[in-house]
Amino acid sequence: MKTLLLFLTLSVLVLFSACSDSPTQNVSEDVNTDQTETKTAPHDTEVAKDLEDLNLNDGEKWKADSSTHKGMNTVQQMLTDFQGDTKQLGKDVKDSLNAVIKACDFKGKDHDQYHIILHAMLKEAKKLKKGKTNDLSKMQAYVDAYYEHFEVGDIE
Repeated sequence: MKTLLLFLTLSVLVLFSACSDSPTQNVSEDVNTDQTETKTAPHDTEVAKDLEDLNLNDGEKWKADSSTHKGMNTVQQMLTDFQGDTKQLGKDVKDSLNAVIKACDFKGKDHDQYHIILHAMLKEAKKLKKGKTNDLSKMQAYVDAYYEHFEVGDIE
């Protein structure tokens, strides 16, 4: 299941990047060239690796407590409203995630699955905060993964 999810994710990302290149290029040639793979693979591969153990709950979304969901909404809004200082954004995202951790009151498999995303986001927030990157696409990919795999709900 993990291998299939990873393959599908990477396939979609490669196709998306091929389609977003110059409109005069042949898409089938882009997909099969080493240059395209080199251009997209490092970022996409790292995101896929960070999220390789993330899955759905028998085809359904996992449940997150309301404080976690609210915190993720806050981070999404920060990315949407972002206007400049990636170091400050990294600090703000890290602070929001720390507030989520402090308020978190759910456990079990839902919690374990959320931690996969949380750890990836904390790692990326640290890079932003230290000025090691100014690319927000990985952080956005992690936030998107949260919304694809979680919904607010009753926690068992």
